[in-house]
Amino acid sequence: MKSISRNILILILCIAIISATIVTIIYLRNTQSDIETSRATIGYQHVGVNNCTFEIYWAVISNYSNVQVVLSRDINYIGPHTPDIAEVVTDSFGNQRIHLKFSNVSNGDIIVLTYTTSYKLYPEKVTSITEIPSTPIPSIPEEYPAEVRKYLNPGLGIEITPLLTDYVNNLTSGTTYQQVLADVFAELEANYTLDLPTTEYIVSGTANVTSFPEPDIRNATEVYLDKTCVCVEYARFLASLMRIKNIPCRTVSQFESGVTTHSWNQIYVKGTGWIDVDPTTNKYPRRTATELGIAYLLIDEDQDDTSVVTFNTTPSTLFRIMSQSEVLPLLNHPELWSSMPSGL
Repeated sequence: MKSISRNILILILCIAIISATIVTIIYLRNTQSDIETSRATIGYQHVGVNNCTFEIYWAVISNYSNVQVVLSRDINYIGPHTPDIAEVVTDSFGNQRIHLKFSNVSNGDIIVLTYTTSYKLYPEKVTSITEIPSTPIPSIPEEYPAEVRKYLNPGLGIEITPLLTDYVNNLTSGTTYQQVLADVFAELEANYTLDLPTTEYIVSGTANVTSFPEPDIRNATEVYLDKTCVCVEYARFLASLMRIKNIPCRTVSQFESGVTTHSWNQIYVKGTGWIDVDPTTNKYPRRTATELGIAYLLIDEDQDDTSVVTFNTTPSTLFRIMSQSEVLPLLNHPELWSSMPSGL
């Protein structure tokens, strides 16, 4: 009898060990499967006046609570000489940017940046309108966490005006997140048109000559009056309407090789958290590298969300955006590169 009992105990212990091993394997697989590694490279060649000062800010993948976390980052650059400044700066929203500044830049000099990042995307909460909770929208901002309330205020191109307030209140009388979003999306699909700009934007894969700043992006009132917009204007417009309805909303951008390729929104649902919504496509993006591209980035209202890359020159001059066929071979020559702090 004792032998049988001992065998049963051994069997139970073995089953427990096997079960724990299976659970561990599944856990590791789930936690590792959404870890992504991306490399972004961009280069500029000076084609203007000699002895200018060149200063660039280049947004990098940053940490955002319950959205994405940066695991490692490696930043390198090529410049004509030692820079005056080489750092990663972080603003009050948690957005990080590479900051480089060079003096005495001459005609023909090149400045190239590359960084490799390993990061993890957290799973999305919903993938369709029916999955958005039918939770009542709070009547006062104080019902939201303090760090979320800033997304109820006006921002860059995100307006709260009597005109837009009357518009959205006539558009929807919904009192839940699901109903308000459904009504607004139906209006966007029926009466607004995606109008891609004819103005040439900066694309790192081309070798054009251009000056900054880039073309202006319209604010929410202009979108309402025109009924045509590009994706970042859709995002500003939706953010305005959501904030008027006491729904925290922020703009989000996907970027690749240092330039924005698409913009959409996240709304904050009380009791659930941030949910991705895309007013341009009337869809609910999944947080995967396959659908979002090389990187995922939040652009808050205190930043210029027309571009992930901004730079200033003194005096005003021109830089040629180097093609990827020019830039990528440089990666095979480590002796040309200098490293800088990762900012982590």
